[in-house]
Amino acid sequence: MDSVVLYEERKKLNISHDRGGVRITVSTPMSPSEIKEMQTVVADVADNVYIPSEITQEAGAYSFYIRKRQTVKDFLIQNECTVSDFVHLLKSVDEILKLADRLNINRYDFVFDYSCIFTGQTLETAEFVYAPGADLDKEQNSISNMLLIASLHVACDDNSQEAHALKEATRTLVEWEKGDTSPFPLEEVLACLQIDEKNEGVFFTTWKPFLCFQLIMLLVFVFIVSLVPFRENGVFIWIATILLTVCADYLLIPGKHKNMPRFKFLRRKMLKGMGFLKGKNIPVDRETIKVGRDADWADVVISNMFVSRKHALLYFKDNTLYVKDLSSRNGTFLNGTRLEAHAEVVVEAGSTVAFGHESVIIKYCYF
Repeated sequence: MDSVVLYEERKKLNISHDRGGVRITVSTPMSPSEIKEMQTVVADVADNVYIPSEITQEAGAYSFYIRKRQTVKDFLIQNECTVSDFVHLLKSVDEILKLADRLNINRYDFVFDYSCIFTGQTLETAEFVYAPGADLDKEQNSISNMLLIASLHVACDDNSQEAHALKEATRTLVEWEKGDTSPFPLEEVLACLQIDEKNEGVFFTTWKPFLCFQLIMLLVFVFIVSLVPFRENGVFIWIATILLTVCADYLLIPGKHKNMPRFKFLRRKMLKGMGFLKGKNIPVDRETIKVGRDADWADVVISNMFVSRKHALLYFKDNTLYVKDLSSRNGTFLNGTRLEAHAEVVVEAGSTVAFGHESVIIKYCYF
């Protein structure tokens, strides 16, 4: 059983993990009715907070049990974490801190230990555990440490633009938490990541472009009325003009899609090494990738006894990745299924390809 204990003078928060889930124990002088009332207030206004249905009261403490659910820690270990996933986590933290400030409760009553934040299939559904009375501070329940750990799981090369952007973002978070912890620097961090949350470009924030367009189209309609009668071929011109106007109006009406982030990072294809190849990330920057043990022939050299000198090909055709086994001795496996020699097989995003042995494996993903 793993156990994490966070202290703050006379108060203690204990997080104990076992195979069935996790138990949270909080030492606090608060009464059971006070605890339940605070949990109810938060539950009524928050969607991304875990509120236990039952708590057990002990002498000067209370505890509750969360049955086995995937934690953020589990998610980061088992899945490919992208910049988009990291941004979802940032936004969740921002929502929690704004909620705490609005309800005038201690923001560090929410547990930011990343082994105690629960998620569904993506980090977009992450829920933070609320433990009223824990009253921990930023040094014992660090938001920046949790986000720093999460950033380390983002799939990118150490010297890439993405890696430098993540380092700058986490540096900003650490500096924020060392000083005044209000407000959370979400926009500043997104700027480090080169992600624009503002309503710019195609969608506008004022009515001026919309009104100007209406004036222009009014003149166009007057011109069409004078030259194109509403009959025979003129019908098609009128229909096309009306459709164009409606589509343009939709784009020009202010306020649409304000919260849609425009990612300046391009989602790039990558082959991520697992098992024997763990730590070996292979950017897909060429049309054909040769895999084998022969250093003079292979683009990806794998020094493993199960891999043949010229083992397999990975190549793109019509923007789709394919794998072909080159009659290797121990075979090539797609998602655990051995491929026929020289058969052309599609590799979907999220699929794994093993060369000769299940431990010599790569995963095709985006980041």
